[in-house]
Amino acid sequence: MVVLNATDDNVVAATLPFAVRFWNRDMPAGAPVTVSSNGYVLMNNSMVNSLRGTIPSAGTPNGMIAPYWGGTYPVMPGVCIATVGTAPNRRWVGEWPDAHHCCSRGTTRTTYEIIVSETSGIIDFVYREMMDARMSTVGRENDTGTMAIGGCPMGATSCTPAPMSSTRFVPI
Repeated sequence: MVVLNATDDNVVAATLPFAVRFWNRDMPAGAPVTVSSNGYVLMNNSMVNSLRGTIPSAGTPNGMIAPYWGGTYPVMPGVCIATVGTAPNRRWVGEWPDAHHCCSRGTTRTTYEIIVSETSGIIDFVYREMMDARMSTVGRENDTGTMAIGGCPMGATSCTPAPMSSTRFVPI
């Protein structure tokens, strides 16, 4: 389902299709989340839009899953979300297909996904096409902005993701 139809600097409310544990908080099925055209999902309903930033940071937004947080905007069809599989092994997928960086439409082409797995709580970032990708914030941040886990090499929270690569976050 397309949730952000080829729009720049925008957010939309969505809900989780199944229960998820995010950091130290159990989120029930139907919990509100915020999807941003700028390459992140907020695991709350704060509806904050931000072009870029660093994690951790006490400043908003917080409670973030960021596969590629930077000033991007998806072109047609836009940011899509879907639930695939059957319980208890479903996956909630957010995809930013053919997302461009601000002011460089036509030269930048990035396609990346967040995949949240039911039961296991595993979160995957999957990078497909990353032509002319830029250094961006990649990782997860807790609800207060005091802790983050980077999704870049050596645990860094800022990098340029490689095409045809992925990062996996496994809860302990």
